[in-house]
Amino acid sequence: ICTANVQHDCMTANCKSTRAVLECQERLLTTQTKDLMDHAPANAYVLNTYALHNYWWISNAVPPLL
Repeated sequence: ICTANVQHDCMTANCKSTRAVLECQERLLTTQTKDLMDHAPANAYVLNTYALHNYWWISNAVPPLL
């Protein structure tokens, strides 16, 4: 019927970066780092509406509080 992309909202939940790890490229470690996140439990989500083609179907499937 439709596709929805729902992601955890780190800004609202105040998630924190716990540490930096080296990134891999083609199975080899690089000198670039990426942050690992400690996600806080929260009922906060982001709905990607860029590809929201059928609002009626999605609005019937998602609770009104979201």
